[in-house]
Amino acid sequence: MDRIYINILEEKMGNTEIKLSFTLDEVNRILGILGDKPFVQVADLISKISDQAQGQLPEQPQSDIVTDEQA
Repeated sequence: MDRIYINILEEKMGNTEIKLSFTLDEVNRILGILGDKPFVQVADLISKISDQAQGQLPEQPQSDIVTDEQA
């Protein structure tokens, strides 16, 4: 009985988006674990995690870039 209910629930909610919260360290650990799996199985997940994380990370300092004015 429980398995039938789970299958029905998965069919109804399979594409429902949820929000999770992880620290940067936890995200890196998740990506490391996914990196051990076959690429074709996890490439879309890695890409989605990376895309969402990039919008939330602070910009990298530009102190290493030398401009024409500084030269």
